[in-house]
Amino acid sequence: MSDSDHSEFYQQAKQLLPQQYSDFKRAIETGKWPDGAVVSSKQRELMLQAIIVYEHANPAEKSKTGQIDDMCASKSAEVVAEASEPINQAAIKNIIGKN
Repeated sequence: MSDSDHSEFYQQAKQLLPQQYSDFKRAIETGKWPDGAVVSSKQRELMLQAIIVYEHANPAEKSKTGQIDDMCASKSAEVVAEASEPINQAAIKNIIGKN
């Protein structure tokens, strides 16, 4: 890809429409276009690059491809500890109202 092609791709990717962005993400996830056609590996590569450029240019988006939560080690350890506690069946029954 020449420098001008690269620049044009970058500019177009920054200005994707929300529907295009969603279609690209879905096509990457499923390996198919909305019409059912199979996504080629080259198309997948280009769409992934476009998504990354789009997300970088539009930082208001909360869920970004490849983003890791900015959580310190002590906080992530607390989350893991909470998640590993056994489920209290009696408490769940009280919450949903079934005895």
